[in-house]
Amino acid sequence: MPRHANKQAQSPLGHWLLDYVAKNQLSLTELSRLAGLSDGTLRSLIYYPDRLPSLETCVRLAKATGYPASSFLQLAGVVETPGADTSTRSGLTCCACTTGSDRTCSACW
Repeated sequence: MPRHANKQAQSPLGHWLLDYVAKNQLSLTELSRLAGLSDGTLRSLIYYPDRLPSLETCVRLAKATGYPASSFLQLAGVVETPGADTSTRSGLTCCACTTGSDRTCSACW
């Protein structure tokens, strides 16, 4: 890890990633590979909290973890957290369909 990386300034996404790998007994490298990401991608999101993940990174993490891509976008602060819409599977909306209920939206379903 670079000397100038700020270990203390983790973003909500960084905290979530660390919690996920701990709960699932994975390393960040293993999760990166499961998601088809480079080894440094997740570390970059953790140690540099001002960096935002790309939509592709969020979709790949969604496929690897089983969580909707919209949750990663919200944790990263890319999209706003919606109101309490319980009509969707995850309770979250996605940027692609705006409602979270479009079953053709791969980020929601």
